Amino acid sequence: MPSALTLAVVFALAGAMASGCATVTTGPRQTLRVTTQPPGASCKITREATQLGVVDPTPGTVDIEKGSTGIWIACGKAGYLPASAEAAAQFQGMTFGNVLLGGLVGLAVDAASGAMFFYPDSVHVVLVPARFDSAQERDRFFEGLSSRITQRAAGAIERLSQSCSTEKCRQELRAIERTRDEQLADLERQKAGALIGAAEPKHSVALPAAASAQADPLAAAQQHLSAQGCQGVLQPLGNQEGQELFHARCDGYELSLRCTAQTCEEMFRLPAR
Repeated sequence: MPSALTLAVVFALAGAMASGCATVTTGPRQTLRVTTQPPGASCKITREATQLGVVDPTPGTVDIEKGSTGIWIACGKAGYLPASAEAAAQFQGMTFGNVLLGGLVGLAVDAASGAMFFYPDSVHVVLVPARFDSAQERDRFFEGLSSRITQRAAGAIERLSQSCSTEKCRQELRAIERTRDEQLADLERQKAGALIGAAEPKHSVALPAAASAQADPLAAAQQHLSAQGCQGVLQPLGNQEGQELFHARCDGYELSLRCTAQTCEEMFRLPAR
């Protein structure tokens, strides 16, 4: 489920569908190309809390191990809010040939190695500026992203509609529409929370003593930053997989946090622009 940080542009999904699901590779590993807007970001690729690789800086490629579950591409760049994209594992139908050529053992080996699944060849992640000089600049930025997402979704829907009419294809069409709607809703939430000019987020990093007893992600983030000696500002960014995300600007550096009610994990720590 996309979060307020997620701007995984739908052309990653559209590209896989445009080929009619004919892109098939063999072996337990594949190459993933990661690009960002703007370029020059640092991106970590993880699957179920295990780091698969790093692209630093973007654009770049990384050799990753295949698997049956999705991967997260989390990116950070000084002066921008951290962003992430999800790439789902797609089934590689030709692996069924192993049932004929190698028996059930062959299929089991492929399943265990991840070779029967693959990810898109490339993923593009958009990072939102941490601050805009004016409301007009903010509006132009988000209008451009909204138009891009809408156009790419429309193209993917048109190509799939022309080449496929099975129930599976109809499910994929609905998935594209859901992804488009979720991303557009995420954009509206990010636009509403965007900083303009000298405006600061409502939450300061300084943690009042009375707040230390609170069991919530904001208090955990404040506690984490206070322990680091950070005296900047803390900006809530939304929820990702049941955890709250925050962006903090400290003296000389920026960092992003993913927090539960008790603890926080640093996703990125970058020099301030």
